[in-house]
Amino acid sequence: MTGSGTPLPLEGLKVVDAATLFAGPVIATIMGDYGADVIKFEHPKGDNLRSLGWEKDGVSLWWALIGRNKRSITLNLSHPRGQELAKRILADADVFIEGFRPGTLERWNLAPEDLHAINPGLVIVRTSGFGQTGPYSSLPGFGTLAEAMRQERRELELFRERIDAQLVRTRRLLEGRSGEERLSAVACENLKAMGYVQQGCE
Repeated sequence: MTGSGTPLPLEGLKVVDAATLFAGPVIATIMGDYGADVIKFEHPKGDNLRSLGWEKDGVSLWWALIGRNKRSITLNLSHPRGQELAKRILADADVFIEGFRPGTLERWNLAPEDLHAINPGLVIVRTSGFGQTGPYSSLPGFGTLAEAMRQERRELELFRERIDAQLVRTRRLLEGRSGEERLSAVACENLKAMGYVQQGCE
């Protein structure tokens, strides 16, 4: 509720955050800002953000930022007892946010079909590096990795663009020339493209 007594838009909504680091937890944090009741599942060792980056008074600033508006509970989801407790909490939840590699929840008996069997209306948000399907889906992923892969693809695109431009220039050089002139023209053009200066090449 706001200071003026006006209810926040997501008040009454129960959100369970089982994700780690940023992608999934930020979703839950913002929902908490808008009034949702957010319960945070943490591994017994604690969320990684608790020990990441700068600290003030022994508290990570990242954790203070992303962990706000949340009530934390320790659960070992890989253990049957932890799975049972998770299902009890999720039985009346509205939103479940997770960020594990595809197949992990299924291995823990917390697959969407298992959860929908006890809570048909549960909205499940799945965040992972490369999605739930596809050739890279089983790989871990972070923003820096995605940026690196995007840059690599861009460099390949630029390389193809240079090759295409080179082919256009080469075709123009070959128009109306004899075989020997064509060979000489192509050789000169390739040398210039590689940064060499060759006598006889204009």
